[in-house]
Amino acid sequence: MSTAKASGRTPQVPALEEIDAAIEKAMECDLGTDSPSAWTKHVFESVNKTRPTDQVVTCPPGKGRRGEYLVDLAWSSEESREWLGYRGLLLAMECEWGGDEDALWEDFIKLADVRADRKIFVGAARRKLYEDRERLLKAWASFLSNHRHVPESEEILVALCEKKESEAANHGSWILTGQGEVRQLRPRVGGV
Repeated sequence: MSTAKASGRTPQVPALEEIDAAIEKAMECDLGTDSPSAWTKHVFESVNKTRPTDQVVTCPPGKGRRGEYLVDLAWSSEESREWLGYRGLLLAMECEWGGDEDALWEDFIKLADVRADRKIFVGAARRKLYEDRERLLKAWASFLSNHRHVPESEEILVALCEKKESEAANHGSWILTGQGEVRQLRPRVGGV
């Protein structure tokens, strides 16, 4: 059996900042549509460009051997197409464009329950919620620090944009930790 663990090689996974740069680039595009599926596909394509090797198998909705697996986008380090070659997720990503807090929470909590080397959440929040994003981010960080399966060393990249109809939207990104910390990577204005 040929696997990364058996061969002693650990697959390299891009840093959260590198993945964030790909998401930023995607969010600054004008797709000419407000379609959630079009935006999800566009973000997936941008994030997938950061994949380091051909060993990484991508499982977006409707593609790959498994289709959607646990989350909206997953990378694994399978060197073998056999189940015994599977060694876990390198990246887990959720996207939610609905804009309301319950929908955002529903997808965010999946990242606390899944194990992966990198975890990413991309979402759109309605105007009032986006303006109150500091409260939402602190609530998510507190949730992570109290979740029994989230280690203190855990980091989740969160990229949020303000849900707007046919005009540029504010967006930014943060890293939330298993210790309950919120660290802003950078605020952004425009795009989407």
